[in-house]
Amino acid sequence: MSNEEAQKFLQIIKNSSKFMCFLVNDLLDFFQIRNGKFRKNMEWVDVDKCVREIVDLFKVGAGKMYKV
Repeated sequence: MSNEEAQKFLQIIKNSSKFMCFLVNDLLDFFQIRNGKFRKNMEWVDVDKCVREIVDLFKVGAGKMYKV
């Protein structure tokens, strides 16, 4: 495995962990909403970057399935 490939996989691992964190936070938000204790968080998001990270994440899985 080349250094470039290793860096790409490391970035995918980082993005995957961020995605899992978002899922956990969404679950926690759901329970706060349900209990009437939710406080909104006004934060800017780079949608392009988020979409690119998710596409990279799924490319790895698709590559393993379809030998891309």
